[in-house]
Amino acid sequence: MAGDDFGFSIAISGDFMLIGAPGFNNGHGAAFLYKKNNQQWELDKVFENPIQTTNEGFPHKFGYSVALTNDYLSISSPFYNDGLVYVYSLDRLIFKNIYKPIH
Repeated sequence: MAGDDFGFSIAISGDFMLIGAPGFNNGHGAAFLYKKNNQQWELDKVFENPIQTTNEGFPHKFGYSVALTNDYLSISSPFYNDGLVYVYSLDRLIFKNIYKPIH
C-alpha cells in the first residue's frame, strides 16, 4: 500500500530475505520474511509491531532497520520511547515457522 515504505530496509542470509516496511499500519510498521523456494521468493512470515495496540496514535516505525542471520533476525522500532530492537530466534528444527522473541 502507498505509504508502507516496503523495502525501506532489507537483509538477506542464505535462502531468507527480511524486508522492513516501517510505514505499514499507519506507521506502526511490519517486516516480511521471504524464503527462496525453487528460485522463487515466497512469503514465509509477517512480523507486525507487537505493541502497536498499546499506543495507537504514535507511530513506532517497526521495521525501520532489519538484520538476519541463519539463526536470528532483528527488527528495530526506533520511535517507541527511546527505541527498541526485537530479536527473534529462527528455530526450524521442531516445526516450520516457529519464531520466538528473545526478551
